[in-house]
Amino acid sequence: MFVKRSVFFEDKPTAPTERSGNKSVCADAAVINDTALSEQLRCLREMCVELNRAELVTALDNAERRISSGFTAAVFGHGAIGKNARINGIAGKEIFPESLSDEEYRRLFGGIPTVIRDGEDGITLRHGRIPQKKASFPLTGEGWKSAAVFAAKNASRAVEVSVSGTFLSENGIGLVRTDLDGDISACDCAAELTSAIQLLGEREMLALRNINGRVPFIAAAVMHMDSLNDTERGQILSYAEKKLGDINGEIALLTEGDIDMRVREYIISRSQSAELAERKTQCIRRDLSEIRGDMATIYSALLSELTERGRQTAAKAERRKSDAAEATKKTWDILETEMMKKSSERFEWVYNRVTEARDELLERFRFEAEHTNDPKDWLENVYPYRMKQEMKTLTRSLEINLKNSYISDTDWLNRQVKAKFGAEISSGYSTIADMGAVPSESMGTSMRDIKKVRIGARAVAGAAAIVGYLAALGPLAPAISISGGLVAELFLGKKISEQRKALITRLNSVIPAELNRRLGEVENNLRELYKNAVSSARAAYEDTLEKQAAEIDGQTAAKSANDIGAVYNNRIEQLKKLKTEE
Repeated sequence: MFVKRSVFFEDKPTAPTERSGNKSVCADAAVINDTALSEQLRCLREMCVELNRAELVTALDNAERRISSGFTAAVFGHGAIGKNARINGIAGKEIFPESLSDEEYRRLFGGIPTVIRDGEDGITLRHGRIPQKKASFPLTGEGWKSAAVFAAKNASRAVEVSVSGTFLSENGIGLVRTDLDGDISACDCAAELTSAIQLLGEREMLALRNINGRVPFIAAAVMHMDSLNDTERGQILSYAEKKLGDINGEIALLTEGDIDMRVREYIISRSQSAELAERKTQCIRRDLSEIRGDMATIYSALLSELTERGRQTAAKAERRKSDAAEATKKTWDILETEMMKKSSERFEWVYNRVTEARDELLERFRFEAEHTNDPKDWLENVYPYRMKQEMKTLTRSLEINLKNSYISDTDWLNRQVKAKFGAEISSGYSTIADMGAVPSESMGTSMRDIKKVRIGARAVAGAAAIVGYLAALGPLAPAISISGGLVAELFLGKKISEQRKALITRLNSVIPAELNRRLGEVENNLRELYKNAVSSARAAYEDTLEKQAAEIDGQTAAKSANDIGAVYNNRIEQLKKLKTEE
């Protein structure tokens, strides 16, 4: 903390008309030529536009104006401190008429600040919503009233006053009149007016703290000291120094002599200070540092929000994939169940047809066996031929019907798969192995020796194809032998009637048992054939699952904010780098 009393001014102040100043020198001293600072501003502005944050853009605009603008000083204080009269005294010219007291100004203009610059006497106000639209009024009491009407009607944000013949013109200085809560952070110098009677109250101290470090030069001007005796003056000074000492900054304390002249001389000396550029740069850097901090906070919040949205999107995608897979599986399970149901229906038909043929065959064989005079000859010569022919006929009949049924069933499966999974299964059918003559001794031949179904499944361009060879009926083709070492048991040493009876008994037991056994194999083969068809169709189902998952992943990726997240991370790193290079 540093507090300077008014003895800072060793030279006696002179009247403004007698003081010679150098306007260009003062203006040049206030302008900051810092390439790094300008580059930082450019980078921050680019990010502000990206964030679309108007308040940050405004803050950057203020910082940019501070870099290139001339020297500006603020005179501020609470509502009834007498700012208008003090500014008239500081400028050495009546800018505010006596009728326009602080209370009247607030009634007419509210909290609108007044910016005073060198120029032809007059008052100018800009339209609050249309900046290029403005109105001018004379620098008189009536002019101020007319300006107040325009300001209220058009939401003006500042009163601009041009005044000639003051120290402002000689030194290239702009003056700002505002209340305690006005924003003067863009000024290069600030003088707070405070009364000795109510010295540095809570609001005054808060105003000083708010501009500390933001304004290069700050002073507290204590008024109404003339009515105090020496003891009271000393107490006031000690109290003021103590209060200002609570603020960690360099604040000049102006108390002695003509306070208007002291404030004017303080402003002029600060505009010509060799430290101005350095201090102004420090203040601007502080402003930019706060803007960087705000932007880093915003980017971090956006990044966190983005991460959370990404997590929610991924979780939602997983749920969608799970739901889609479950729905697709239900569809597939129905198809698979229906196809195996069709397989059972086909076998039921085969079973009924074979059972019917078996009963008819046994009836004919029993009739022939009962009426033959040579049962042995019938068994050895007639039975094998008859059995082979009957079985071939039965097999071909079954094959034709099953072939049509199988093709119909696979066509149905193909249509369902195409409709539900968008794939197509091409089914084919070939006749079973040659059903020529088979020796009667083949009665014990196992199913493994019969040519089985061959089925291949392939998935090409998302479509499954089935090529089937229906050989499920092979076990019915060979003649069923009931001899093979049993001739002696059936015929030797027996009468013809006994031979017939034994033969019929043998027919009744062997043929049904053998056919039933082979029907079991037929059922297994038939189910296996349909399972193979289903397996080939399953490729389309599984391909659909993969496509669904890939589509959802693709949609999720399209919505993914990875690229945006990378931008946010990059911006945060840029902000850190700007801080490092400060």
